[in-house]
Amino acid sequence: PCCNNSTFFQDCNHGSALLGLLELGAAQGLSEDELYREALAFNSHWFPHNYIQTALYFKVVKNTEWENIDPKIAMSKDFSSISGWRANVNSEIQKLGLIPERQGGAGCGV
Repeated sequence: PCCNNSTFFQDCNHGSALLGLLELGAAQGLSEDELYREALAFNSHWFPHNYIQTALYFKVVKNTEWENIDPKIAMSKDFSSISGWRANVNSEIQKLGLIPERQGGAGCGV
């Protein structure tokens, strides 16, 4: 949700760290499903506000609990890129008035 790039062409520390994590996990024999689960867990810690709102989106809009969301879906460009997140999650959350807009705040400047 920071730079709108995949780990295949990362241009930020988060992308580089995630790529390293996935490479380490693959070297240790994690399956593709396990790698997605790990990637989602780490991204959720790096971008907690985004993923809390994503979980709220799935609960309210899709009537699905967060623990039942396939990590491949949550980590897709539709939910884990800034453009996808804004278009799919933030826009719906704002339309429904579930979370007030933040005033100011930090960002990665991209």
